[in-house]
Amino acid sequence: MQTIRIVTWCFLVVLLGGCASLPQPATSAYPFRAEFNLTDASAGEAVSGAVLLESASQGLAQAYGPMGLAVATARIEAGRLSVEDSWGQVLYQTALPLADLPGLLAGELPRRKLLWRSATASGFCLRYVWGQVETDSALRPTRIRLGSATDLQLSHEDGRICLSGTFEGRALMFDIGVLEGGRWQ
Repeated sequence: MQTIRIVTWCFLVVLLGGCASLPQPATSAYPFRAEFNLTDASAGEAVSGAVLLESASQGLAQAYGPMGLAVATARIEAGRLSVEDSWGQVLYQTALPLADLPGLLAGELPRRKLLWRSATASGFCLRYVWGQVETDSALRPTRIRLGSATDLQLSHEDGRICLSGTFEGRALMFDIGVLEGGRWQ
């Protein structure tokens, strides 16, 4: 009985360790800087701004109003997202489902909480505790799914990223121009 437990334990460790691993890319994606244009189809609004990611779990994004003034700032740090107004007062705070989720924008995949990796015709399908990420052959994200209300597609061409789909049931479209960093070349 003791031998069966030891063999079962070793089998689980080997199985989980082998299935839930990703190769580490050689290039650094940070700092990642980009400009963006957001179109919220449900509200009929368009917003432009900039993004700076210092790491997969830390960065900020600013939305610009008339004459280039920052009207809102979104800060991401250690799995927390907070949105501040022009004067730095917090308007909204929430926890992200994963601390390094923002790194997907720079083309980096989350390294934690990976359950399963399976090959597809165009790359891989990665299943996490919080959702699913599909990648191309270079392990750059092409689709992100979180439950039934969030389904986002990423495509890239000539230094531009198009992020479109639904986020919490709202149709969104980001046009992102990469200025520095990332894994999109």
